[in-house]
Parts: sequence; structure tokens; C-alpha cells
Amino acid sequence: MYIQSSTVNRKGKDGRNRKLVEAYRDPETGKPRNRTVQTLETLPLLERAPLIYRHGGSKHLDAEEWLALQRAGDLQQAQISVQVGDTYAVGGTALVAGYLRQTGLHAILRKHLGCVTGNLIGEMMSEFERNEQRYVLYRHAASRQRARRKVYQGLKAIERSPRNKNRDKLYHRAMKLLERHKQTGQWIIDFEQYSDDKGTLRWRLRFTLDRQAGQPIDAMGHYYLLQTNLSRQAADAGQIQQQYKSLMAVERCFRMAKTTLEIRPIRHWKKRRIIGYIYLNYLVE
Repeated sequence: MYIQSSTVNRKGKDGRNRKLVEAYRDPETGKPRNRTVQTLETLPLLERAPLIYRHGGSKHLDAEEWLALQRAGDLQQAQISVQVGDTYAVGGTALVAGYLRQTGLHAILRKHLGCVTGNLIGEMMSEFERNEQRYVLYRHAASRQRARRKVYQGLKAIERSPRNKNRDKLYHRAMKLLERHKQTGQWIIDFEQYSDDKGTLRWRLRFTLDRQAGQPIDAMGHYYLLQTNLSRQAADAGQIQQQYKSLMAVERCFRMAKTTLEIRPIRHWKKRRIIGYIYLNYLVE
């Protein structure tokens, strides 16, 4: 189920019509269809806001609904979303966990790491060998710090914004930013009222980072396990990590080939024809 929103005109004023929609397959034709489960505009505020937020429609919430969620405490909990494929690249979390248990790697990891949420120092965690294969485990936390810096810069921009006559709109902008980066439980939002040079009452956004709420999230970190058959004399752990990160350059080349050079799709099978096709596209560009 998901939230469907459309703009309607009621008595000369623009409004929104939000509905909770469910997708299903028609048993007779076999084609996908949508049906309305609930019309949300008719529900009370305390029922409507959590329902929209729970079904991924946070971008459709207005300022009053954000305030209702904040007062109800629905945004105070640490937001940790784990999806299949997040822990290890090119593999689901459950699949990898089962493989680690079957091969005995799970016991080896616990021996080298101890508690996963313990205090781990440095980016490289551990490396070991098993069945003539070498494994290097890393912990990467830079992405979370980078997202936190983006949130800080966004909140500073809202704080300096001249559009500060309406407190609810300021709160709405701040909560949308925190929701986008999944950090609603890590920041404390407050407001200060003041008068400008013309005597107009305005609001100034005040925010602080709740470090105590962010500590459990930082302790989890982000781990990825690399497997290689290179010995330690051929490449140390740092070189293996750099080679893994260099895959981004390969992906960038594929993206340039598909967009800038526009060489996709390639409907050739022989090597010389593929090379000729790419060469001709390069000359045209």
C-alpha cells in the first residue's frame, strides 16, 4: 500500500486529496489494478498523520501533521532501516548470514571481532584466511558523518532563510530535511521569536545535535567483507580496499558510455563489429 496525492479545487481554493491505495491483480484479466483503501482527508488528525507517515508518504505531510507526529513521539525513536542487500553488496543480508554460518565464517568473525557493536578502532577491522581464500572485513562510517554534515548545512540554510514569518512552515522544512536523511531522532529542533527592523514578528530556527541518541546508530557502523585470492605479499589490506573502491571508476565509464556517447543498446555479437560500433559513436560525438 502507498499514499496517492492529487490536487483538487474546493470552493475556489486549491487543496489536496490523499488516499491510501492498494495494488492488486485482477483475477479475471490478470492485469494489475489499484483500489482505494481509505480516503485520508476525512480522518482525524491524530489518525491521518501516522497513517501517512507509516506508508511512506512523508513528503505529503503538512506542517500541522508534522507537529502532531512530533508531539505524539513518533519521530523520537532511532530510525534504522535495514533492507535486503544493505549489509553486503550483491547479496541479501539473510542469504549472506546463512552462508557465513554454513561455511564457519561466522564463528571466525566473532573470534576476530568479538561483539559486532563493540568499540572498533580504525577503518580496517580484520583479515583472515580460510580454504585458500583471503577475507578482509572493513567498517565504513564516513557516509553517516557525511549525511550528518549535509543535515547541518541544510538546517543552517533554513536558519538564515528570510522566509521566517510562519513558525509551522519553518518546522515543516526542517522536518522534511531530517526525514530525507533519516535523522529525525538525532536533532533537537526549537524556535526563537524576534522582531526585525520594521517591528514584524519573525521566527528563528534553533537546532542542536542529540549526541546521546546518535551513539547507538554510530556504533552499528557499516561493514563490508572482501574476498580475494591475493596473498599478503602481493597486496596488503589497504590495496585491496582501494581496488574495491576503484570499481566506482568502472561504473562511471559505463554511465558515460550509455549517456554521453549513447552507445547502448549494442546489437552486435562479433568483437570487431562491437569495436567498430563504439568507434563510430565516438567519432560522431
